[in-house]
Amino acid sequence: YSRLKATKTYAESFDPAKYTEESYKSVTDAINAINWKLNCRQNAEMNAQINAINNAVVQLKLLPADYTKVDEAIVAAREACTSGAYPYTQESIDAVEAVIASINRDYDIEHQADVDAYIVRIQTAVMGLTKIRADYKTLDAVKAEYDGLQRDLYASLSAVDAYVAKIDWNKTIDKQAEVNTYAEELAEMLKNLEYAPADYTAVDNAITI
Repeated sequence: YSRLKATKTYAESFDPAKYTEESYKSVTDAINAINWKLNCRQNAEMNAQINAINNAVVQLKLLPADYTKVDEAIVAAREACTSGAYPYTQESIDAVEAVIASINRDYDIEHQADVDAYIVRIQTAVMGLTKIRADYKTLDAVKAEYDGLQRDLYASLSAVDAYVAKIDWNKTIDKQAEVNTYAEELAEMLKNLEYAPADYTAVDNAITI
C-alpha cells in the first residue's frame, strides 16, 4: 500500500480553502473510496484507486481571487473624480480610468497579491487627479491692454512691468480668487499710470531764437 498511501498523502497536502468546493470534493471522494482490503494480486484495482486520486487532484480548480477591495477602490475613485469641490482635468480622470481598465479579472486565489496591487495603483492615480486651470479670461484682457501700451507716453512702467512678471499663469481653479486679484490690481495700476511730461525743447528753442 506504500504507493497508495503516498498518493493519499500528496492529495491531502492541497489546501481545501484554495479550491472550489466541487473540485475538492472529487479528491475527498476518491480518498474515501479507497479499499484498504485489497491483496497483493489486485494490482489493477490498486492502480485504479491511485489513478482516481491523481485524476481528481489534476482537476482541482483554484478559487478566483477576491476582488472585493478592488471594486470598493474603483467606486471610491470614480466618486473622487466627480464629487470634488473643484473639477479635475480630463487627462487626470482618464489616467484613473486607464488603471481601472487595465485590471485583469481572471486571476485566481494564488495571485491575490497581484489583485491587491491594483488597489494601490488606483489610489495612486486618484492622488494624481489635477484640478483644472483657473479662468484667466479677465486677466488676459487686462494683460492685452498692458501689452498694447505705447510705452514712451508714460513716465515709468517699471512697477507695472514688475507686477506682470510675478503673475503665476498656472494657478488651478481653487485659486481663482487670486487670479481675479491679479486682474483687478493690474487694471488699477494701468488706470493710474502717469503720462510723461511733454517735451518743450522745440518750443524753448523757438523762444530763444
